[in-house]
Amino acid sequence: MAERRVSRWYFGGLASCGAACCTHPLDLLKVHLQTQQEAKMRMMGMAMHVIRTDGFLALYNGLSASLCRQMTYSLTRFGIYETAKNHLDQGSKGPPPFYQKVLLGAVGGFTGGLVGTPADMVNVRSVLLVSWCCCWGAGGWHAAAAGAVGWSPCLDRS
Repeated sequence: MAERRVSRWYFGGLASCGAACCTHPLDLLKVHLQTQQEAKMRMMGMAMHVIRTDGFLALYNGLSASLCRQMTYSLTRFGIYETAKNHLDQGSKGPPPFYQKVLLGAVGGFTGGLVGTPADMVNVRSVLLVSWCCCWGAGGWHAAAAGAVGWSPCLDRS
């Protein structure tokens, strides 16, 4: 009797969190560059500006929101794909045909996108609001949550 292989789809989600930890500073710099009023700085200039003004760890502002996004998006994608593929494998003698795998990947990716979009919005808002709110003493998750609903004490300067 052949040994049954157990799928460990959650390792893909954990790997995506590790990748987010490595690439988050680049994502933060990208958001800062995209929201400049005038194109004054390039990537290295913006990185040096962030490090000089807020310190090296400021490159990781909003990391918790980025990890939340990866956990929701990636774990949903991998979980749906692997669980459905294992369900299809039970009734047949071989692996599912290619078109079924493509369909499962599309459904998993679509659902992961739906589940991950709110966390992605919070991720971008947290990066922006932390940079906008540093002088007001607000930042992190509470600023991101306020920004996600369209309100921020940092932007009310009337």
